[in-house]
Amino acid sequence: MDTMSLLKFNSEQWMRFSDYELRTDANGQRYIVPTEDAVGSMYVPAEHAREIMLDAVEIGKQLTKDLPVEVVEGLILGFVRRHGVLGIMPELPMNDNFAEVKQTSLSESWFFQAGVAPTEQYIGMFFPFNKEMAETIPGSLSIAALSGREPVYELVFSRYYGEKVQWIATYLYELFRCFFAYLNFDNEDDAELRANSRKIIAEFPKHKMRYGINSDARLSVHFTSLKALIDFAFTISVTNSEKPMKMCKHCNKIYYNENARSEFCSGRCRNQWNVYKSRGNKNKGE
Repeated sequence: MDTMSLLKFNSEQWMRFSDYELRTDANGQRYIVPTEDAVGSMYVPAEHAREIMLDAVEIGKQLTKDLPVEVVEGLILGFVRRHGVLGIMPELPMNDNFAEVKQTSLSESWFFQAGVAPTEQYIGMFFPFNKEMAETIPGSLSIAALSGREPVYELVFSRYYGEKVQWIATYLYELFRCFFAYLNFDNEDDAELRANSRKIIAEFPKHKMRYGINSDARLSVHFTSLKALIDFAFTISVTNSEKPMKMCKHCNKIYYNENARSEFCSGRCRNQWNVYKSRGNKNKGE
């Protein structure tokens, strides 16, 4: 069974604005926020979970290169424009009701060190251009209620909510790093690479997962963020015994194919590889 089908019946909605932009806060930190005239709309990311996850890992692969800052920012902005922000604010706190208390407990993550921070300060990091939003914890408001989420998502779905470019870049980079480790998990030629890969895989973030049964008697998984959905799609892909997540032998594109013999992302890449291989053999013969 394709374990990605576990997401088939998930109908949770996520906010995505019609456009986003890069802005610099008072401390020189680069953020991605909706543009002033952007229009928000809800979509169901689980319907596109595989594509979103592959896009995330592919961009992470690009981030391993020594790229100019403007290219990195362009890649991150493009990802957010396609899928929306990661929505990490409600996912990272250890206390589920963090928005209702004065102190927020944070565990070690790719974004923050473990510790305790004033809740207002924590939320304020996601509202660098409108601090007033961070000072008002929402009650039962429309967008959150209509999407079936807790009131705190009224903040996440706000046009004033922003995430640092560095946060998103770090996440995508680390996701690819985990994928590369997955490719080398059973490397028989390099014991050190194999051991390091297994260590990286074992350190993949753990999640507080919520699940239940929907009205159609189907498994329903609750995702605290877009990042959590991507992580789930990634996890069930790399733990699939069929090893469907691959890197093209020719162009290095990351793709998904349940055929165990598949080595290329497309027929074109397979044909080009065979042509180059044939030419190489011919040159050796000469």
